[in-house]
Amino acid sequence: MNSKIIIGPVQERRKRPNNLVDKDLNLFEHEFNLALPAVTMTELKNVSILRNVIFSLKTLKFYKSFTNIYVTRKKYFLKMLRLFLTVPQYTENGIWITDEISSEYFHWFTDALSRLKAIESSYNESYDLKNNFPVVLPDFYSTKPYIGDSLELLGYTPLYYNTKKDCK
Repeated sequence: MNSKIIIGPVQERRKRPNNLVDKDLNLFEHEFNLALPAVTMTELKNVSILRNVIFSLKTLKFYKSFTNIYVTRKKYFLKMLRLFLTVPQYTENGIWITDEISSEYFHWFTDALSRLKAIESSYNESYDLKNNFPVVLPDFYSTKPYIGDSLELLGYTPLYYNTKKDCK
């Protein structure tokens, strides 16, 4: 596992919006002064994707923090191990930019695509990231036209995998 800091850490101070009413101040006050952690890119080799989680058979480790923002029970991850009994899909390389909510319109454009652009900015121009690394996505992402369309506009190819199979 090789990690690299792409951006960061940043201390951000935001002004109070003009349309914020005093009675709602307690809801947003914590957003005015933010300590944003560093954005890192991690390169993993010889891993599998089980449903929507990255797993290394070599280290017997789920990389939950790369794929899940919500707490998930261990029982859920253990059930996914049965996917090793299915015939896997295979790709030599891929880019993972999603979590549980990335398929929703707002999160796709503000979270997932910003991750992709951060990864892109960390490579020099001579490295053909767009043609060598498909963006790996669960199959249900293909039902949302804005996902494929936005990747196409950016020059990336989506690789939709069947979430009921192991993807290596």
